[in-house]
Amino acid sequence: MKLKKEKYICTLIFYMYIIVFFFIDNIFHSGKMNMGISVLIMHLKDGTIKYTFISFLIILLIFILIKCIFRDNIKSTIIATAILVIITTISYFKFNILKLPFLPSDVFLIKNIWQITKFGLIFPSLDMCIYFLLIVLNLIVFIINTKKYYKNEKISFKNDWYRILLFIICCFSIFFLCIENDRYEKLDIRSDLENSYYWMNSNSVFFMHIGDLINIPPKEYTEKNIRKIRENIEEKDIISNNNRPNVIYIMNESYMNPNKIKIAEYNINPMEQIEKLQNEDENCKIGKNYSPVIGGGTSLTEFEALTGLSSYFLNKQIFPYTTHIKSDMNSIVRVFNNNNYKTIGIHTNTKKFYNRENIYKYLGFSNTIFSEDILNPEYKGGNISDNEFANQIINQFKQTNERKFIFGVTMQNHMPYDNKKYEKYNIEVNSRKQDENGKSVLKNYIQGIYDSNEMFLKIVNFLKNEDQPTILIMFGDHIPALPYYYEGYFKVEDFYETPYIIWSNYNCDLSKVPEMLSPSYLSISILDICQIDLPWYLKKFKQLYNTYPVINNEVVMVNNKIVHSNLISDNELINTCRILQFDLLIKKRYIDIM
Repeated sequence: MKLKKEKYICTLIFYMYIIVFFFIDNIFHSGKMNMGISVLIMHLKDGTIKYTFISFLIILLIFILIKCIFRDNIKSTIIATAILVIITTISYFKFNILKLPFLPSDVFLIKNIWQITKFGLIFPSLDMCIYFLLIVLNLIVFIINTKKYYKNEKISFKNDWYRILLFIICCFSIFFLCIENDRYEKLDIRSDLENSYYWMNSNSVFFMHIGDLINIPPKEYTEKNIRKIRENIEEKDIISNNNRPNVIYIMNESYMNPNKIKIAEYNINPMEQIEKLQNEDENCKIGKNYSPVIGGGTSLTEFEALTGLSSYFLNKQIFPYTTHIKSDMNSIVRVFNNNNYKTIGIHTNTKKFYNRENIYKYLGFSNTIFSEDILNPEYKGGNISDNEFANQIINQFKQTNERKFIFGVTMQNHMPYDNKKYEKYNIEVNSRKQDENGKSVLKNYIQGIYDSNEMFLKIVNFLKNEDQPTILIMFGDHIPALPYYYEGYFKVEDFYETPYIIWSNYNCDLSKVPEMLSPSYLSISILDICQIDLPWYLKKFKQLYNTYPVINNEVVMVNNKIVHSNLISDNELINTCRILQFDLLIKKRYIDIM
């Protein structure tokens, strides 16, 4: 009887610990006590306390599930607590940098964690320190009280069956709440990541996105349907053209038009060099490129640009470089390969980041250059300079008379932008709404833009003296992670807009390139300018982009207006491209044999 009573007390202590843990985790939501309290009050006022209940249920199930696995009350509680605190801590850092919570897809970047911390190191706030202290105190109280009553007895066969049954129930419950949770789309819990982080705690948001890693085939994904799609695409005679241009394709780190930052004033126009080039040269065009990410996630923009596929068909914050691409796949690079281009990939960051060392091989680059391959590079602002990047582009161009497709990614203007990043500044920045530190951050970023434009012009001046026809393109991967500088950004499209610049050293019809587009459409437009026949599957994607020039998993262009991507309905064209992308990216069964 006494043993039974002790078991009941231990069980009560266990559940009390979970309740207190959840209360602490919620109150110190995102590392800020005032935010957690205000969210809780808002739930009570608005009648949306169900969000708090769902969060509690998920955390309760995690504790019970781990207890079923490890049996031991104390050991399982320590492990569960450690897991949940780690998720909360990482979310705190990530949200303060990118305004996005920690998600399961981020786990695939664990190999790059040291390099990521260099990009934006944030120290724990006082509230976060109090959070850690309260968690530890709660754990100590739990261990002391549990040891007082707990007897480490051998578990009977009956208890084993009970444990297994409880484990199965927990698994199904977690599946129902965290994986099979399309019902939450209506509540914007999953579709709006930033708001979901305010509405629910970081652990709940993390586990509710586990289902994003599961690749469910589209309903009509069959070999028969793909053959039908293939048969309905018209084939054109391939035009033999021995005078196709070289292509230099640059994705510029955090490149945007600084004149869109409303709270800043400059002594000169930061985009003056580029605008002057456009005004003086009819073979120059400036337009708007819409990235699928904000402030980070470069590889998703790069994925669109190098494959012609769309992030619209991916779950949010899924990065194919780390989650999907594990072997050779069709790409824009391979299209150039098949048209007798030498393809070169240059990235002035390490080859391990986003697994680019392997990804570039899978995409078909015949030659790659990473930071490790550059002898005595010039550094500026803590990264390999844009001037050095231009030198690498020019050196690769000079090495052969073959037609070339050179794709490059810059690094100089990567965050962080704090402290005195440069020895010399070409632009003075003023802002009535920022203190000296805020002005310094903005000044560092704007100097990076100035140097990026100088890099572009350096390549332009080199190509002006070259006889080989060449197209030069530069676009931004995303706007910078400077959330407090975007006052006056009231339209959704402003957060995804980066410039693209196209210039050629020969008379070139740039009218084929829409003024507003996604990186994937930009790549297909460049193939059109080069008079390169598209693979049959890209012809279908071109139809999609003709209808929706901007389409990604954040925004879509409908009737010349940018709207949230969840505001458009599926149709035959969208469903067709979803089927094709699933086969190209995930299954790789049918398209390659057709």
